[in-house]
Amino acid sequence: MPKLHESVLINRPPDEVWAYVTDMFNAPRMSGSGLIGLRQTSPGPLSVGSTLQGRRLILGFETRNIFHVT
Repeated sequence: MPKLHESVLINRPPDEVWAYVTDMFNAPRMSGSGLIGLRQTSPGPLSVGSTLQGRRLILGFETRNIFHVT
């Protein structure tokens, strides 16, 4: 089976990248899949066990999703 590998070089310190990725305000810019918004619904910093609620447009209909960080 063919395999596809992709990588992106981000010329920033790891802490700065992690801060950007875990800021839910940036989620729609990173997803590229109709994501309208994403917010963390569990207390504390984003980590394993955290929960998130998202809003997404699929075929013109808004859906809501709940995510669990694993």
